[in-house]
Amino acid sequence: MNRRPDVLQAEQEVVYRAIADVNDAWTQLTTGRERLAAERRTVEANRQVLRLSELRYRYGTAPYLQVLDAQRSLLEAQQSEIEAAYAAAEADVLLYRAMGGGWGGSWE
Repeated sequence: MNRRPDVLQAEQEVVYRAIADVNDAWTQLTTGRERLAAERRTVEANRQVLRLSELRYRYGTAPYLQVLDAQRSLLEAQQSEIEAAYAAAEADVLLYRAMGGGWGGSWE
């Protein structure tokens, strides 16, 4: 099988690009999963803060403003968790595509 050097070079470039795409997608996937795990820990910590704030308010040792602030912080943490979950799911799809998985719909 005698191939021209320019054809071989083009094939090598395609392979190198595919390897780079898989590597980039894998990095994005692991980073996304780590971020999601961190966001889940943050949500759980904020739930504890809210629970303690409600107890302090119930026993008269804290103003209701502290409860409201804890609720706001929990909602913000939950929003960040949702965004991280979306990014992690998107990274799953990118890795699947980079490894040659079919994609029937439009991507953009």
